[in-house]
Amino acid sequence: MSNFSLTLVREEASFSVWTEHSDRIHPKDLSRHLSDAVGKERFRISLRKNIYIIYVYRRHCRNDDNRDPGSDDEEGSMEYRIGPKTYQERLQDINLAEKKLSSERITKW
Repeated sequence: MSNFSLTLVREEASFSVWTEHSDRIHPKDLSRHLSDAVGKERFRISLRKNIYIIYVYRRHCRNDDNRDPGSDDEEGSMEYRIGPKTYQERLQDINLAEKKLSSERITKW
């Protein structure tokens, strides 16, 4: 994620949350970059209040070194979800992302 100046919002054991203003990155460029950087199907992008909320799945969060990349424990599983499980947690991510981006813009001025 070095080509874009994405801002880290928070990290958990299984995923990390990043953000950026929608006026700085075209959605196709962002999606293509993330596919190249972390792999296809390893991220989820949502646009809320003119900011991207990007959830990136952490590949090596549970001894993935010994796991078959195509195993049922990953993409084929019904439990394979990227990001928080509750709507309340997603709202908290949006609010935290807004605060981080607004403070970032203020310091640049």
